[in-house]
Amino acid sequence: MSPEPYRVPEFPHCIDFEVVSLEEAKSRFPTLKTVEVNPTGIPSHVRNLVDLTAANVVKYGGDFEEAVSAREVNNPAFAFLRPPFVSPEQIYYIWRVYSLSQGDTMNRWRTTPFQMYLGDCAVWIPPALFQSEIETDIASSKAPSNGTTPLEESEKNEFFTMLRELKGTRESISKAMVFCIEHADSSKQISDILADALTLRETPWQMKLSRIHLISDILHNSACRAPDARLYRKMVEEILPRIFVSLRETLQITDELRQPINNVLQVWKKWQIFPDNFVKSLRSSIEQ
Repeated sequence: MSPEPYRVPEFPHCIDFEVVSLEEAKSRFPTLKTVEVNPTGIPSHVRNLVDLTAANVVKYGGDFEEAVSAREVNNPAFAFLRPPFVSPEQIYYIWRVYSLSQGDTMNRWRTTPFQMYLGDCAVWIPPALFQSEIETDIASSKAPSNGTTPLEESEKNEFFTMLRELKGTRESISKAMVFCIEHADSSKQISDILADALTLRETPWQMKLSRIHLISDILHNSACRAPDARLYRKMVEEILPRIFVSLRETLQITDELRQPINNVLQVWKKWQIFPDNFVKSLRSSIEQ
């Protein structure tokens, strides 16, 4: 059983358990509690959702976690966010947030047992790196697609609603980003919808900026393990020239959008998502 209460902002720095082995720890501390993180029995689509949520909790903080938990209170897919934190999914989620917050990555993490909380007697045991069961599960969970699977009508309406309600807040942008990553097999249609939404002349510039930030968040998370998420880089690269030509028209009406857009381009250049010449061409599009 994992220690409670669980609060992400209160995580202290990782403390490696200073013993030769877990067996020695148990001999020294007869009442020692252990929490073993074992993701092998968790379905790959659930693990992908946990990984994506954990990464964004580390990025945006505990308020984001609370907002998602409140919004998805009736969604069983997000049960890992709610106590008592005893299921394999919940334990995996807590470990994943803690691990990422300590500088580990999705593919490389410390495997030595550790104490998560100062003063707590529980010792957490991370999963082994590159477990064959996980690799097999990921490889067989879903065949790669080319991103052309059409959205269901209800899914398309849900995405349209998200775009209309996008307010530039972390919560609204992250909610839409999670939808896009979860539906990456429809990345072509989603990218086309984003392009259409960003080229409407009557759309306020603040809304356009929020949608650009959504695209940026999608690109940032396109390297996650979610099936087909990688396709977004190609799909987005195809729509950006048309979007930036349209943004030039918006900038002729108001210049308030120029600096935020340049900031986004600078971030993309730093991430090395696209070739430098491509990013330069986008910047040239709005400066003509």
